[in-house]
Amino acid sequence: MKKYSILVLFFFLCIQLNAQHGEFTFKPEEARQKLIEGNQRFLSSAPIEKDFNFELKDAANGQHPYATILTCSDSRVPPEIIFDESIGKLFIIRVAGNIIDPVTLGSIEYAVEHLGCSYVLVLGHNHCGAVKATISGGDFSPSITEIAKLITPAVKKAEESNPRKEDFVDLAIKENVLLQIKYASEMSESLAHLIKEGKIEIGGAIYNISTGEIDFIEK
Repeated sequence: MKKYSILVLFFFLCIQLNAQHGEFTFKPEEARQKLIEGNQRFLSSAPIEKDFNFELKDAANGQHPYATILTCSDSRVPPEIIFDESIGKLFIIRVAGNIIDPVTLGSIEYAVEHLGCSYVLVLGHNHCGAVKATISGGDFSPSITEIAKLITPAVKKAEESNPRKEDFVDLAIKENVLLQIKYASEMSESLAHLIKEGKIEIGGAIYNISTGEIDFIEK
């Protein structure tokens, strides 16, 4: 009887662990490559065929995204479209300036730890209003001020490079992507641990709203 009880306890413990930690279906580099290939299909107007009705029913049984995208809430940046993906493939987090704060970080941790996303992409875009507003300064509402505070260090770093005036905004946008990656790995012990083990990767990219092209930032 005692042996039976131990087996039952072990069984329920396994169920609990599986519920708390998603399995990584793809390696980080594989997930990244899928995103690259998806954008290439989008650029060449050769999307994969999608059966939304089937995918709706399939996704209703559970979600299994392979990548997490933290991107700006700008209406010109539609992740599923520019990566040529469909329902249940990408875990999308959208906020002005694609910033890392406790809320967005919690969403990333959930996607990684519970859904098994092995690749996290911080996706900025050119002509980003949040970065431009931070550069311009001025009086903001308290909530917008909090967004600007998280972007300001990136603007200051861009200034230190003494770029040409016409390049300044683009450089600040890139620095902001790199800054948010840094925030994510420093603010989250669990993400830092998984990065060190090689189980996940946090990368960055810039989306061009005029051409549709995504430029991945190389390490």
